[in-house]
Amino acid sequence: MKNKIVIISIITCIIFLGSNVSTYASHNVNNKNDSSGSMYNNLLFISDISIEPNSLTNGGDPSTPPIVTVAADGSGDFNCDGISDQVEINQAIEFVATNIGFTTVYLKGPATYIIDEPILMQSNVTLTGDPTTKVQLKDLARWWTKYKPLISQKDAEWDPWGREGDFLSNVEIYGFELSGGIQVEPTGDNYIPLIHFMNPYNITIHDMYLHDSRWDIIRLAGSDFNTSIKSKVYNNLIMYSGHEGICFVGVTDFEVYDNEIYITRTNCGIRAKDCDNFSLHGNIIGNSLTNNPSGYAGILVENSHVPIADAEIYENFIYGKCGGINLNGYDGVYPTGSRRGVYIHHNIIYKSRNRVAYYTDGSITPLDGGIRINGFHNTIIEYNIIEGGDKDGIVYEGSAGGESGYQTIVRNNIIANNKGYGLNNLEDDVHSFVSEYNDVFNNAKGDYNNVFSTTDIHTDPLYAHPSLRSGWHYVVGTYDSETEIIKIYVDGEEKASEQYPGFGKIDRNDDYVYLGSYRGVDYWLDGCLDEVAVWDRALSADEISFLWNEGKGTFISGTLTTKLKAYWQMENNWIDSYGDYNGYENYSTANFTVNAKLGSYAGLFDHTYAVFPNTLSPSSAITVAAWVYIDKNSIAQDVIEQTIFSKGSQDHNDHIWLYCRGDDFYFEIGNGVSRIDIASPGVTVDELDFHLQSEYGRWNGLEWVFDNITSPCINSGDPKMDYSREPSPNGGRVNIGVYG
Repeated sequence: MKNKIVIISIITCIIFLGSNVSTYASHNVNNKNDSSGSMYNNLLFISDISIEPNSLTNGGDPSTPPIVTVAADGSGDFNCDGISDQVEINQAIEFVATNIGFTTVYLKGPATYIIDEPILMQSNVTLTGDPTTKVQLKDLARWWTKYKPLISQKDAEWDPWGREGDFLSNVEIYGFELSGGIQVEPTGDNYIPLIHFMNPYNITIHDMYLHDSRWDIIRLAGSDFNTSIKSKVYNNLIMYSGHEGICFVGVTDFEVYDNEIYITRTNCGIRAKDCDNFSLHGNIIGNSLTNNPSGYAGILVENSHVPIADAEIYENFIYGKCGGINLNGYDGVYPTGSRRGVYIHHNIIYKSRNRVAYYTDGSITPLDGGIRINGFHNTIIEYNIIEGGDKDGIVYEGSAGGESGYQTIVRNNIIANNKGYGLNNLEDDVHSFVSEYNDVFNNAKGDYNNVFSTTDIHTDPLYAHPSLRSGWHYVVGTYDSETEIIKIYVDGEEKASEQYPGFGKIDRNDDYVYLGSYRGVDYWLDGCLDEVAVWDRALSADEISFLWNEGKGTFISGTLTTKLKAYWQMENNWIDSYGDYNGYENYSTANFTVNAKLGSYAGLFDHTYAVFPNTLSPSSAITVAAWVYIDKNSIAQDVIEQTIFSKGSQDHNDHIWLYCRGDDFYFEIGNGVSRIDIASPGVTVDELDFHLQSEYGRWNGLEWVFDNITSPCINSGDPKMDYSREPSPNGGRVNIGVYG
């Protein structure tokens, strides 16, 4: 396992843009009839294909391994003009396939090649191009033939499963961008796959940027459900698939690794249907954590026509998908054990979403769970982290055959903070979980349903960089009417800033101030507050940094008292130490707790609130600050606002509101006419670090870090397991989680 998984967010992915294509002469081959009499005398030859293609010139030694060049600037062996460019590309592929010694078709960049019919690969051909090369289906192509791909094989008939006579072997595709363009074809999952090969063998697809399909991005299928393909798909960036990102059907012997797959609209990141003998590893599969859920699981393995005995799924990072990893047996009765031997280990499954699929026959399929299993036996699940999902961490539902004796082995995993059960056995009459040495913690419905363990622990795993829900955090919102800039800070760091020209001053209102609820009616805080303060000015970044770094354990004093309007220390009473408030009119239902950030006490809010009479009337500027601790048991409320500080009516745009929703903090104000707000996202995907905190040192990918506390998951794994892969000092026993 890599020491640290580096997530490349969708926003920061490098998009290789091809340049505009100039218009050239009609489709031809240069110098078809020169003095030598050879139709293709000027074809490019190079002896080392690692040479940067842009530096090459025509000509060379015909005895060396050759590359045929396709270009859009007139310099190629085959030259395109931006209209039906598949004609020249297919001519080049045909030439390489039928001339001994030729191996490669090279698409020269920078250029965009526009196609309106498929590129037809043939056996023993490599298709490559510059990163600045883009092949794109013509916009608004009205390409309404189902299953018709951008790249397929010669004589294909677009059958989604392949015909017995189809065959393609020894093909490599790499290095360029492939796009489905802008289309208005009928919606659904049957149109415009990008790469689709039927009955393939020894296919390698790598280092591609592939995006915008209405069906699968990459699909390799066999016609007899037992086709050995010995193929690899790796190191590709795949975005916006209409169906699967990568799909294998009825084939064996393949490997999928180190791909990044984002935003699969209606189905899975990687799907293996009726497949065996494969591995899926090192892939990043992600959908939005905030938008409505789309698609299906990150990885789906399903078998209806054939058994399965050998599959390994490991070191993948899956987030925001409707289910993390799904093993699904269906359509047929198989004896117990015919679907078995799937090994799932060292994966991180973060915030799997909740969604249900409704079918025309009236059936319903839940699309949820960190790992969901149906009809598989002897599945081994170990060293995974399943964190923060909308439903169960691991769930077994459905036996796909009705026999008894199914078993799933779960050990050395962290299964925490999910909204369902940690482990949920919905088929306890036919199936059993063996749960050993896991950390099963804070799952909203309970850690187990029909599952028992004597060796699991139940405690906060203490990740190196947990979600914002974990622990105390200092949250500050500011607004200055002169600059018309609203900002939000978390833990001394500015997280977001936005200017709203014309917004002007804040509205004055007569509402009371409420801590822990919105007007004492709803949006209850489930947690603690400490050191809540309000200023009639916008604090500077240096002042906020001081309060975060230097001011811990001290009350607000010195220059920080300038225009300080209210300050609740919450030292076991509601009397302020400074400011305009000197009481609370004797109605507060909130209590106090020794779980304090500063001092001895903090306010404890559990469907309770504190209310104070109105003497706060900001106009030109405001700062609201508080130490906030969100109770982990409120994880199910991550779509509901939890109020820290509120004043005024949001409905009438005359309010000041600091609140949280899930991992995010928000600051919102109104001026009586309109309102503005700003959000500080929780820990973003690329900031997540699921290493375990350690006083004895942990490796963060660059250096050893020494924490103030040690995770209980360190040295708590199965004592029978080999710990030699853990770097020294390793304590002589494996850790729980992906770094065990």
